[in-house]
Formats: sequence, C-alpha cells, structure tokens
Amino acid sequence: MFDEGLRFESMVEIGELSFLLACRNLQMGQGLKAALWQKRPQKIAIVGDNIAAVNAMEQHRYTFFFIEDNFPELGGLDFARFVRLTTGPSSVAPIIFALSDPQRESVLAARNAGVNKIVALPLTGQALVNHINAVLTNLRPFVQNSSYNGPCRRTSKPQKRAVERRSADDGLIPVKVWTKFWLS
Repeated sequence: MFDEGLRFESMVEIGELSFLLACRNLQMGQGLKAALWQKRPQKIAIVGDNIAAVNAMEQHRYTFFFIEDNFPELGGLDFARFVRLTTGPSSVAPIIFALSDPQRESVLAARNAGVNKIVALPLTGQALVNHINAVLTNLRPFVQNSSYNGPCRRTSKPQKRAVERRSADDGLIPVKVWTKFWLS
C-alpha cells in the first residue's frame, strides 16, 4: 500500500539529467552551473524570469529544477506549482527550492507547492550537488490529485492506531512507476 521510497546508491546519475536553474541572481546561477558542469549533465539552462523559463521549457524537456524563492514575475512558489501542473515528464521532475529567509510559513508553503527539497541560501555549488544526490538517492512516491501534486509528504509508514480514514491511496504513484515516466 504505502511505498516508503527507495534508497539506492545510484539509480539515476546526474549525467542523465537536464537542469533548469531558475534564479533571480544570475551570478549565483553561473556559479551553480559551473559546479554542476563537473558532473557532465545533458543540459543546464539558467533563466532569470518566468517568461524565459517557460520559453526554455518549450524548447527542451528538463528533468530537474532548481528554483529560487525570489524568482521574478510570479515568484518561486508559483513557478514550482506551474511545473507540477504541466503535462508530461517535467511535472514529476524533482524540484529543489531555495529560500533566502526560511521561516516556518515559507517552508510549509514550499512543501505544499510540491517541492522535493528545501534549502537555505546562500548555497555553494558543492552543496547543491550534495542536495541533488540526496534527492536522487531518496526518491519518494509521487502524489497527483486535485489538491496536491508532488512527492509524498509522509516521513514514515503510518502506524495503525485507529480506523484507517483513507480507503485507498488515490493519486499515489509508486517510485518505480513515476521514475519510468520522468526519465522517458
């Protein structure tokens, strides 16, 4: 019923992925790109606003997103929601969300937007690579339903203390199934 996610050494390598870095600070984006380039990904694009991001997504299918919270125009949260609501493999791609001021409310809002990992800024290139590896080695089942699209937010298998209120895991896509779609 509930798949706790997979921990594995290396099911997906960084070299198999295409990255979209959505940063307000393009200088930070260049630094992160330089660190990622050492891992030889298929593609890395840096965009400075939502229009450039949407144009980049029309030109190429990205399999990993890094989004800064102060992303211009709509903002990082709305862009993360936009990615989750698109059709196709990009909708289930992992998202790392960077917060410049990680307060409880902003962390909860990012979590509810369907991001895989939340990190605090400033961030070094090596730290980003470590966070990417952490996401790739701890993939979680993916939930797609009318109220939430993103990785399963449960941190452990629920213990049955009372009657199960959930009759079925509607919208829960096991890791093995969604990774095939994501990397297709």
